[in-house]
Amino acid sequence: AVCTTRLIASLVHTLLARRVTRSGQRQGVAMHPQLEALLRGQDKLITRQQALEFMTQSELSAVLGKFWQVILPGVYATFTGDLTDRHRARAALLLAGDEAMLNDACALRAHRSDFVPAEPYQRVLVPDHVQVSSREFVVIRRTKRLPKALYVDGLPTAPLVRAVCEFVMRHPDERDAFAVLASVVQRGRVTMEELAVEIERGPNRGRRRLLRF
Repeated sequence: AVCTTRLIASLVHTLLARRVTRSGQRQGVAMHPQLEALLRGQDKLITRQQALEFMTQSELSAVLGKFWQVILPGVYATFTGDLTDRHRARAALLLAGDEAMLNDACALRAHRSDFVPAEPYQRVLVPDHVQVSSREFVVIRRTKRLPKALYVDGLPTAPLVRAVCEFVMRHPDERDAFAVLASVVQRGRVTMEELAVEIERGPNRGRRRLLRF
């Protein structure tokens, strides 16, 4: 059965109630709302590092596979059952770190762009120094030119002009790529001036395709 955030918080509260601070006072009650707030802000997902702030490794092992499930290495859902696309997007961001943002087709869908083809991957942009690899449904792209993220529905997302250029440069079907690009330009969501600046600053890879637009 699906375990709700309240049940998980209650479980962890029970575990934490056995702990004692240096002053000899129990701290389970104090930690309970912190966990609930964390889960609310992360779509009921949590990283291993975050979980170990609230429980021991043995306590974490006890809930994994019974009340929680592993989504990616070190990223857990505090419920069982199916994941939504939003859960997968959040999991990808948690895996990739604090500076990560949705990119490429994932960012285009977040921006509600037209004609973006469906795919099973969550594409994430991270700074060049971040040492994290693509795993399962997560595709990591490193960059030395990380833009300022926009928060779309609570998820850090690459600006539309960056996302569409990344998509056009990578996507194997040029007609599909140009359909998405034409849509955002014709609707006035990206100007030709913004596009020209992004092309100039971007990598040589795929630039020729963008210049043909």
